[in-house]
Amino acid sequence: MRAAYQRLLIVFCFLLLVPSSLLADEEKALETQQEKESYSIGYQVGLSMKRDGVEVDLDTLIKGLQDAISEKGPLLNNEEMRDLIVARRERAKKAHMQKLLETRAKNAEETQKFLAEN
Repeated sequence: MRAAYQRLLIVFCFLLLVPSSLLADEEKALETQQEKESYSIGYQVGLSMKRDGVEVDLDTLIKGLQDAISEKGPLLNNEEMRDLIVARRERAKKAHMQKLLETRAKNAEETQKFLAEN
């Protein structure tokens, strides 16, 4: 799960580099090398976040990035942010373990069925 949070951090960094015009609803052709690289990084991070089940409110994520870059005070204190991230990590870990247990049970059931048939 640490990798998922590292990817989330990469998204934060990526969003800092993205020109605001790319965040608009209308699509713009990628012209410069930086735009193409930025898009590629963002797209890969987005796929990774989707695969890992990391869901964020994009507008709020961007607000946090903007506040941090402009050195504006955070809307939450550091302890609260840390606690939220730790709690999210724990939820993700529990969800992952639940999925593993369900897969294990399903595999055991299929194995027993196969053995009974053969």
